[in-house]
Amino acid sequence: MKKSVSRINKLLTVLLYFFPLALFFSYHPVISLGSSETMNFEFSIAEIYLLIFALTSLADLKNFFKYYGKRLIPFVLFPLYAGLSAIWSPNHLRAVFTTGLLGILIYVALEINLIFRQNDSLKNTLRRYLVQAAVIISAFCWLQCLLDVLGVPRTSTGLCEGCVYDAFGFPHPNGFAIEPQFMGNLLLVPALLSIYNLIYEEKLLFKKKYLQTIITIFLIATLFLTMSRGAIYAFGIGLAIIFILRFPVIKYNGKKSNKTTWLLIPITLAGFLISLTTQGALAQVSPTKDTFWTGVTKTIHQLSLGKVDLRPTELKNQPEEKPEETKPETETPAQSEDTSSKFSGYVEQSTAFRSQLTKDALDIWNDSPKNLLFGTGLGSAGIKLLEKDSELGTPKEIVQNQYASTLLELGLVGLILAVVIFAATLAFGLSDFSKNPLLIGASAAFLVSLFFFGGLPNALHVYLFPLLLANPTIQRASRHKE
Repeated sequence: MKKSVSRINKLLTVLLYFFPLALFFSYHPVISLGSSETMNFEFSIAEIYLLIFALTSLADLKNFFKYYGKRLIPFVLFPLYAGLSAIWSPNHLRAVFTTGLLGILIYVALEINLIFRQNDSLKNTLRRYLVQAAVIISAFCWLQCLLDVLGVPRTSTGLCEGCVYDAFGFPHPNGFAIEPQFMGNLLLVPALLSIYNLIYEEKLLFKKKYLQTIITIFLIATLFLTMSRGAIYAFGIGLAIIFILRFPVIKYNGKKSNKTTWLLIPITLAGFLISLTTQGALAQVSPTKDTFWTGVTKTIHQLSLGKVDLRPTELKNQPEEKPEETKPETETPAQSEDTSSKFSGYVEQSTAFRSQLTKDALDIWNDSPKNLLFGTGLGSAGIKLLEKDSELGTPKEIVQNQYASTLLELGLVGLILAVVIFAATLAFGLSDFSKNPLLIGASAAFLVSLFFFGGLPNALHVYLFPLLLANPTIQRASRHKE
């Protein structure tokens, strides 16, 4: 029995070494098995990884239940209720698949947490692997941008349709994620972890301080390069919380906080300026009419939601968006006769569309007492939104706000059960959480980012990456000693 448990443990440990990198492949490459009117049947590397890990760990299920016992109840209630909602959902198949993925995600998260509580050094190793994986994927993001302005088709670079240079005059990368907002979000924990480790912790993730400084700035620069406002705002909030909790004049854990807290500002500023300069340079060399200055000022205008406008007069007078044209999948922007980029700055229509989705979702949610309490059923968002707004065009649309989406599909009962899971997670290491500025900052960043996107398959990292930041403080598991 001991040998069997040991073999399972070793296998799970080997699988965990791939954990940080696997989650970066949240969409590309994708295995497509077709589609229906309301959903695509697709599997990403991240999803396949979770499934393999879950199936492997089933061999040790007895010890899993023995360790968690009654503490599993809060974690079971939410997926159980979500699955039950398939009964009143107009999209039964999507509800079933989503429930399955949700159940696997929760199970894997608990299993990883259990492994970490037995092996602290493994988690420290995976932290370093996470930052290394982020550097590799970030390097690919920069390569995507370079190849795009050189005229390589997006079908070869992996850029999404709205990511290519003809949008703003320069590309903004999505890595192996479906969109830049998810790529930027994937970098939240690696960037916060790297900067926190550099400034506050004695043992660095990398041996040379100058190397980690370069890596930290590079990750922050890549986050800004995605031009994802949701990810960038969330990063700023996470960083601000860390800064406040570790402010030099405040005593932290009985000791005066490190005065190097102020280094958070110049390091972040350096990353932003590198990204901004790169966007200007890409605009200058792209086949569009854009210049270095238009690229820089468009970025500032977009990130400030149109509040800071340094653009040249001709850009201010340019229409916000040109009509979309249908192009062959292999066509590149360089093949178009018009070399003007589509957007002259802040794309207000994008913000308005997302806001409207949230408004529509909340309107449907409070239409009736049944919707208010129980929602319209898991997976029903696209169908219900299309019923309300026929111009939406597809029943596959999601509410790009996870909180509004939860209320729409699962009602107040679903939202309360989701909060219960969050509270139960905190209860596992509440004393650790209150003394862990990095975990608090990263958790806040993710909670804020969920206002800007929704959907489970492309956001698995939101629920798994924080596991690498927590330090176990409750009793350790004892299954290895049996």
